[in-house]
Amino acid sequence: MLRPSNLTIQSTTINVHRLLEDLTGTQQIARDLVLQETRCGHHLCFSTQVTQ
Repeated sequence: MLRPSNLTIQSTTINVHRLLEDLTGTQQIARDLVLQETRCGHHLCFSTQVTQ
């Protein structure tokens, strides 16, 4: 039998402005997200953990 593997993704940083401009061509959403940032300057930082 195969054992489930653990997948862990932590401290991934994405440039919100570039990402959303590429996806939507608009800066409004990017500015809205920037207003919600806490510590990462002009980046939206998040941690995601997926465990099986």
